Amino acid sequence: MALPVSDKENSASGKKELPPQQQRKRRRWLRRMGIALLVAGALYLLRAPILTGLASVLVFDRPLPGAETIVLFCEIDGDRGFQEAAQLHQDGQVSRILLIEVRAERRARTVRAGVVPSFETTARQALLARGVPAAAIELLPADMRSNWDKARSLDAWLQQHPEARATVLCERFASRRIAQIYSSVLGPESSGRLGWRAIPDRRFDESNWWQQRLGVLAVFHAYAHLGHVWISGEGPPEPEPWDPDDYEKSLQTR
Repeated sequence: MALPVSDKENSASGKKELPPQQQRKRRRWLRRMGIALLVAGALYLLRAPILTGLASVLVFDRPLPGAETIVLFCEIDGDRGFQEAAQLHQDGQVSRILLIEVRAERRARTVRAGVVPSFETTARQALLARGVPAAAIELLPADMRSNWDKARSLDAWLQQHPEARATVLCERFASRRIAQIYSSVLGPESSGRLGWRAIPDRRFDESNWWQQRLGVLAVFHAYAHLGHVWISGEGPPEPEPWDPDDYEKSLQTR
């Protein structure tokens, strides 16, 4: 009996034709591989806007026109926050720079011992060196070092100054977290008089953070801290700072 032409060719070449079920599986596998390659190629081509959008979630930047006060509560990329505040004052956009300080008894022991300068000391010196008059710098005490307590101090200050409008300077990738904390503490009236200025790092921002290790670490830590605020909120109050001198005195009285 003569074989069909296709069977003759397969027999001559030594190849066996796959069963229909295996052919269908092979075609499905090839389609999936093709789709995966297309998706990988699209993600590679769109990596910049995707990664930029990922970091943009961390940024909360909301200017407040007419705000005459700048609020500083921490150092931003070394002296960048001080430079920004001083420049705004020199340009006549603000007339007052509000520094949120931690009460002396709540500071770290190295700060209380004078080993490390306090934030407000460093900030005042940096602002004065940049031409900001001492009369334009105001200190606002906070009970503790947490951002929640600093927000409560600012809320009290805003209530005491009903006509004041302020802009908070903060790190760019921390701005969403800080704004979330402040909006949880401040009432609607105080929140409406507060603007936000998110200062980028000198080395990276949301447009190029993935190109260096420090930027990747900054985004990772910012998401971890933001997630903690979203999930846990404020948490328990910070314990009293431990003082070895007080502990030694307590042992002597026993």
